Amino acid sequence: MNQQKDKRLYVVTCPYCKKKAELVTGRYLYTHRADLWHKKFYICHTCDAYVGCHRDTEKPLGKLANKELREIRMETHKAFDPIWQVIGYGFTRKTAYETLAAELNIHRHECHIAKFDKDTCLKAIEFSNKLLSTLREGARDGS
Repeated sequence: MNQQKDKRLYVVTCPYCKKKAELVTGRYLYTHRADLWHKKFYICHTCDAYVGCHRDTEKPLGKLANKELREIRMETHKAFDPIWQVIGYGFTRKTAYETLAAELNIHRHECHIAKFDKDTCLKAIEFSNKLLSTLREGARDGS
């Protein structure tokens, strides 16, 4: 598939202070992680809120997040990702996100943890823990 480079301009506004976010490279945020220096991020300096961009674009992955929301999003990934990462559970990444979208009653294309607020993250964590428990029980029972 021939992908064209995304040349759109994005105006990203901080959801906390409503100021315009600045586009920076990973070198600014992750001085100790040379592997992230080439990636792009939007940051609000006032609120220390930021979000990464899709690979090779300036399109934000989701909404800017302050430290508290970044931490809960990481916890959400920790709870959710094993659903599709463990081969024996029978979920692909796509089907796992489709299942989560249905549970959260949101459109599949809006079902990205980087777009979630705190309440949505908490719901996703609860659902993921319940589903993983069921999947693990099924794996132990051989079903």
